Amino acid sequence: QPGVHQLIQLYRGHPLALKLMATTIQDIFGGEIYDFLDQSTLVLGDIMPTIFYQHFERLSKLEKSIVYWLAIEEDPIALPQLRKYLQFSVSSTSEIVAALESLKRRALLEIVKTEGTTQFTLEPVFMKYITNRLVEQFYQDIDNILSDQSIQSLGLLKSHCFMTKDNSDWVRPPLILSKIKERLYMVSGIPDAFDIHIRATLDQLKDKSSKEIGYTKINLQGLLSNGG
Repeated sequence: QPGVHQLIQLYRGHPLALKLMATTIQDIFGGEIYDFLDQSTLVLGDIMPTIFYQHFERLSKLEKSIVYWLAIEEDPIALPQLRKYLQFSVSSTSEIVAALESLKRRALLEIVKTEGTTQFTLEPVFMKYITNRLVEQFYQDIDNILSDQSIQSLGLLKSHCFMTKDNSDWVRPPLILSKIKERLYMVSGIPDAFDIHIRATLDQLKDKSSKEIGYTKINLQGLLSNGG
């Protein structure tokens, strides 16, 4: 097909980029590679966030949730652990498997086989994009609840937990948690003052059920400067 060689040369060494570009060319440019090349004057580092955004927005709600959990976990995880993380989801195991298969077809998922166990993780470049996206979304959700004390729009703060291990299991703080704290302290300035707001919010949530607030309390406790 005309333009294939030029496309391969442009994204040589970036197989995920090639796969995602192929989908974009098919969906947006009707399969015409030259039309895409004529419009695409950005270098790879500039265009990839846009491509990732386009592909992420096409994912189902369950697929997005899985992608977020895999980014939070960082290391590959097996299906039973993923199912546990999705405890506040109404999805069945078969639906989760179907979502994983879909993510694999989209070239966003990597499958790791160790000692007879199948585990899942994200493609490294996509992992970095999702991590940054998660940090920003968590920051917005935290800012919202600290500002108005409302549980109506908890978002990821309710559905996902950036504390996937007990404190005693940490070799280092989770990457997501470290980045969120850095983002929050950069805005609020003083950790002690920020802790006061967190504790006041936790006091408001103490009588709320897990069904109402999901992982919110665990997440907020993890943000305290002394770990809770």
